[in-house]
Amino acid sequence: MTATKAPPPPSIDLGSALMLAALACLWGGTYGFVGIAVREVTPLTLVLCRLVLGAAALHPVRMARGMTILPSLWPRLAAMALLNNAIPFALIFWAQTRMPVVTVGLGALMLGEAPGLAAIVGRPFSRP
Repeated sequence: MTATKAPPPPSIDLGSALMLAALACLWGGTYGFVGIAVREVTPLTLVLCRLVLGAAALHPVRMARGMTILPSLWPRLAAMALLNNAIPFALIFWAQTRMPVVTVGLGALMLGEAPGLAAIVGRPFSRP
């Protein structure tokens, strides 16, 4: 019997590594800024600003690609926006103002676990 070699580990090129580092800085930096901003601005205002800035950044991309959103999808998109963005961010930002235990790092971890939790909760609803 001959032993088979394991495939080499995947490698990442320099451009991809730099994009990943930039994404990590942008993503993680948000929570540092929020930790400072919640002292002066209400959590709901921060959430509104975050969502409006994100939509303003993505809208030109959508328009440039010629993507349209069917009116029948608006209720689903609104529900998804509330459940995936507005409510979780509002609750975590609010917790940072009320509980000394919820630090910037803990807030980032709480939001970072959302995809895993969604996979666990959504599994029973997925098709085989």
